[in-house]
Amino acid sequence: MKLSSIVGYLNQLNTLDLTSAVKLRAQLDEISYVIQNSPVQFPELADELLATQDQVKLYLQQHNQRLDNIRQAVQQLIRQHEPAYFDRSTRLYESIQYQTSQQILQRIRPRDSIAKNHLHDRLRTGSDCRWPGLVIGPALSAWVEDLVALDPMYFVDVRRDLIDPAVVVYPPEYQRRIRCYVIDDRDGPIFQQLPQNQFGLVYGFDYFNFRPLEIVKQYIQEVFDLLRPGGKMFFNFNDCDQSGGVSLVEQNYCCYTPTTLIHEHVKQVGFEIVHRGSIDNTTSWLELQKPGQLTSIRGGQTLAKVVKKPGPVLFDSTVTEQIVPDTVDIPIKKLYNSLDLDQLIGLAGILAVDITNATTKGLFNIKKVRRTIEAFLAQQNLSEDQLRKLFKRTQK
Repeated sequence: MKLSSIVGYLNQLNTLDLTSAVKLRAQLDEISYVIQNSPVQFPELADELLATQDQVKLYLQQHNQRLDNIRQAVQQLIRQHEPAYFDRSTRLYESIQYQTSQQILQRIRPRDSIAKNHLHDRLRTGSDCRWPGLVIGPALSAWVEDLVALDPMYFVDVRRDLIDPAVVVYPPEYQRRIRCYVIDDRDGPIFQQLPQNQFGLVYGFDYFNFRPLEIVKQYIQEVFDLLRPGGKMFFNFNDCDQSGGVSLVEQNYCCYTPTTLIHEHVKQVGFEIVHRGSIDNTTSWLELQKPGQLTSIRGGQTLAKVVKKPGPVLFDSTVTEQIVPDTVDIPIKKLYNSLDLDQLIGLAGILAVDITNATTKGLFNIKKVRRTIEAFLAQQNLSEDQLRKLFKRTQK
C-alpha cells in the first residue's frame, strides 16, 4: 500500500466528528441532575438509571480511547514508510541540479483565488521601506511585486539564470535597487554572503517544495539568523501530512516534508508561528516571526509605484491567477484538453492519481499524463457538472 493511501486514511480518521459523543455525555449529565434534584423520587429506579448512564459513559470513553489507538497505529505505520520517502526526496533534489532553468520554472502551479487574496494581504503587512527584504527563488515566487517597498531588495537562488527572469520584468530604475546573490545549499552555510541580523522579511514561495526536509531545516535556521528581532519569514512547502502532498512525492514532483516535523523544527529554532494555512490538499504556508520588536532608525521615503514592464517574460504569474469564465457550454473534452502540464499534475494530485510512469527521459510527458488521468476518470462515473468544476478548479 502506498504511503499516500495510509496518510489519506489518517486524514479521514482525523475528520471523524466526536461532537455527538460529547453532546451525549452532556445530555446524560443533564438527565442525572433532573432525576436527582426532583421533589418526586423513585430511589430504586433512579439508581438503575444512574448505573446505566455510568456504563454508557464508560463505553464512550473506551470507544474514544480505541479510536485514538487506531490513529496512533496508523501514525506508526507512516513512520515506518518515511525513510524510503526521505531517500526519494534526496534523489529528486539531486536530479534538479541537472535541469534547465526553463524546466525548473515550469513547475509553478496554479493557485486558488481565495487563497491568493489572503496571501496577498499577509505579504503586504510585511512590506516596508524601513528594512531590507530577501526573496528566495524570486522567479518561482508569486506576488513578489507586493514586496517592492522593501529596501534594499535581495534576490537569491542557486543559479544566476534562475534569478534573472525575476529581475528583467521590472524597469531599470528598480533593477538597480535589487541585489542578486547566487547561494549554495549543498555545501556550507547558505547565506554566508548576506548581512546577518538585518532583514525585516524573508520570503520564498514554491521553492521549498523541491528541497528535502534536512535542507528546509537548514534554511529555516539560517533565516532566523538573517532576521532582525521582530522580522518575519514567509514560505510554503509540500504538506505531507495530507495525502495529496504525499501523492506528489510518489510522482517524483515534490519532496517529502511532513507539516508536523516542520512545525517542530520551527519552534526549536525559536520562531513564533504568527499565521498558517493551507492552499489546497497539497500545500501549507507559514508566517513566522523572530522574537522581539521590529525597529529601524530609517525614516520613510517617497517612491513612485513600481510595476512590471510589459512584454514577454519567462513566467507571468497572471497566467495562472486568471479566473476562468463560468461558461457552461464549453464541451467537457475541450475543457480537459485545455489543461497544460502543470495543471494536469495538479489535477493528478487532487485525485491522488499515480502518474509516476507517465514520463519520457525522466520528465513528465503531457500526453502520457493526460492518458493516465483519462483512464482514472473513466472509472469514476463523475457527472458532467462534477467534471466541469474539477477541470475549472485547476485553471484558477
